[in-house]
Formats: sequence, C-alpha cells, structure tokens
Amino acid sequence: MDNQMDSLLQLLNSPGIKDHGNEIYYFSRWLPRTYKFYINDRTISQLKNSGSWRLIRNQKVSEAVAAYDNHVRNLTAYIEQREESLVLILYQSIDKLFNNAVFEGMINGLSFHRPEDNPPLMSYDRMEINEFCNRIHFRKNANLYFLKTAGSILPEAQKTLALIKEEYHLK
Repeated sequence: MDNQMDSLLQLLNSPGIKDHGNEIYYFSRWLPRTYKFYINDRTISQLKNSGSWRLIRNQKVSEAVAAYDNHVRNLTAYIEQREESLVLILYQSIDKLFNNAVFEGMINGLSFHRPEDNPPLMSYDRMEINEFCNRIHFRKNANLYFLKTAGSILPEAQKTLALIKEEYHLK
C-alpha cells in the first residue's frame, strides 16, 4: 500500500494531474483499507485469567514475558486507534475530491479495477489537493512506524523465547 501512496502523491503533485484520473481514482480507492496487527495471545491470556502466572517462578522470565506482552498490546492498541482516526480524516478529503459514481463503477467483488476512461476529480483546487496529500503523507508515515515497531518486537520475542529455553533447560 505504501508504494501506491507514493505513486498517488506523485500524481497529485504533478503538473499533468488531469491526465491521470484513472490512476488517481484507483490508488485513492485503496486508501481506506486498514492495516491490522493480529496477535496470538492464547497462552498469555490463559496464564493471566487462570491465575497460573504465579507458576512462572523465574523473575527474569516473568518480567521478559510481561514486557513482551505489554509491547505487543500497546502496538495493537496504537494501530487500531491510529488507523481508525487516519481513515476518518482521509474520508473528509475523499468526499471533496472524488465522484462516488466513479468509485461505484470500480467495484469488482471485494476488489477494485481502474476506471477505463480518465475520470476527472470533482475539484482541482490546490488547497484541497494539498490537504489530501498531507493526509496521505501522515497515513504513509504512520504505516512506516507500525512496520518498524512491529519489526522491533520480533527480536524481543526471540530473546524472550531464548531466555525461557535457557532458564528452563528446554531445547
């Protein structure tokens, strides 16, 4: 999706913006699709809910598992909140710039196809287009933050797993 946002920003800021209606509509239609960060926390939830957390007697392991769980839950909550607010903000610009009839004609099941012609935007007002570009920019940078933060959690998970194996002499 980030490549689509880069392409969209380039098209919206180009002098030939009116020549790229089909691409602008196509890339813009994907913008409201959100990222989801799914966690499998069944084991940690069972430990917490059953009172079994006390079975982890090793303080280092208990602290490492709790820290990992906290990072994952914080990232999940941040992504959900941020994605929802960014998409709602995007809709404000989408409503000003795009013709719904064009979007309706693009539907292909759960996917979309490019318009066959070169549909015009509802407005080419530079302030409105700049506002839309800024909203895309912040969505794109939020996505980058999500991906980098999620990527930093993986080594923490691996380190926690290695600690558990070492402390409990597991293979």
